[in-house]
Amino acid sequence: MTDTLARPGQEEADQRVRFTASDVSRMLDAGILDDERRYEVIDGEVVESEAPSPPHMRAKRWLLRAIFCQLGDAYWIDSRPSFYLEPDGDCTLPDIIVYPREFEGHLVRGPDALLVIEVADKSLKKDRGRKARIYARHGVRDYWVVNAQTLVTHRYGAPAGGRYGSESEHAAEETLASALLPKVSLRLRDVEG
Repeated sequence: MTDTLARPGQEEADQRVRFTASDVSRMLDAGILDDERRYEVIDGEVVESEAPSPPHMRAKRWLLRAIFCQLGDAYWIDSRPSFYLEPDGDCTLPDIIVYPREFEGHLVRGPDALLVIEVADKSLKKDRGRKARIYARHGVRDYWVVNAQTLVTHRYGAPAGGRYGSESEHAAEETLASALLPKVSLRLRDVEG
């Protein structure tokens, strides 16, 4: 007798449904998903966004203020927007995204973003792994993951072939300069001051 069983998990992976941003919108309208919560679509999977912790909120507020003070009205600086990486597919909710003023937020795609920042608390592994891969695949050129607890920043750049060509780790005491926004330089240790 031949064993025809699939490897554990293979059947589920083969039958997985891939969702789009439009699907999530329709599920919210139909009441299938709770409209009090926020959702991302990552690789076709609907992922609920976590509620931010106090250290997360403090770091994000400081980053927003510091970036705005350095750039002023020259660019759009959004917090937690729906970032449609493709017209109707993957959609994330980055903590901060900076893009040129000539773009409407819903039309910004990966290469259009000048800086994408995720402030990570419980999501550090996801932001450095799964989200880094999806942002690289969609051409996000300067991606930072700030650890809300330690203020260590992981920086990713030079996307090619679905991967980042450069990755570096920066202590909170280091000054980080944005690759695409020459006026932006930040020292995360200042969050505490």
